[in-house]
Amino acid sequence: MPYCPDCRAYVSSRDRFCSSCGATLTEEAAEDRPSGPAAAVPPAGSSVPTAGASNPDPGYETSSATLRADIPEARAPAGMTYAGLASRGFAQIIDMIIVFVLYWFLGIAIAVQVGGRTPGGFELEGDPALWLFGLWIFGALLYYAVLESSWKGQTVGKMIARIKVASETGARCSFSQALIRNLVRPIDFIFFYGLGAFFILISPMRQRLGDRAAKTIVVQA
Repeated sequence: MPYCPDCRAYVSSRDRFCSSCGATLTEEAAEDRPSGPAAAVPPAGSSVPTAGASNPDPGYETSSATLRADIPEARAPAGMTYAGLASRGFAQIIDMIIVFVLYWFLGIAIAVQVGGRTPGGFELEGDPALWLFGLWIFGALLYYAVLESSWKGQTVGKMIARIKVASETGARCSFSQALIRNLVRPIDFIFFYGLGAFFILISPMRQRLGDRAAKTIVVQA
């Protein structure tokens, strides 16, 4: 294949003019081709790729790697590891036992005052039953919120399971955050915590709905 003497572009031996620069091609000029290593490299402006090249864009691979590097990966704050579903479930079982023991003691205390004490425990109806339910929910909410916002970030169950609650940044969980994550707890409890477990499994930061709402995480202590 001939070579243009002006722009050094490859041309056909039948061409009278260079398709790149328009220069008139003479027989002598058309045969003026580079020799040696330069012949294997197309000149600037030439659209013919280098022989054996599989990628016409040398920046493609670099750009692709940069794009992959820009995709954020969810990682726990420095020095922390997200708690697994098993340890969180174990802690929750212990906490639920404590919360139901609280319910039993509150029921006994109310039954002693208004009547309704039975050999096996208590039986309340009407307003006393509503008082029991309200006090129990309030007490359970305080149990979780106060302990999770403490300097340890642990309820009794989490202490035994060696996990704790923290802010997404790794800082101590505030009382308002602990309150929000536990106000959403009834939704996570659907299907006996099946919904919460589902969101923990699909979340990059292992967050249930309450954690997402409060911007908290559960990590190993």
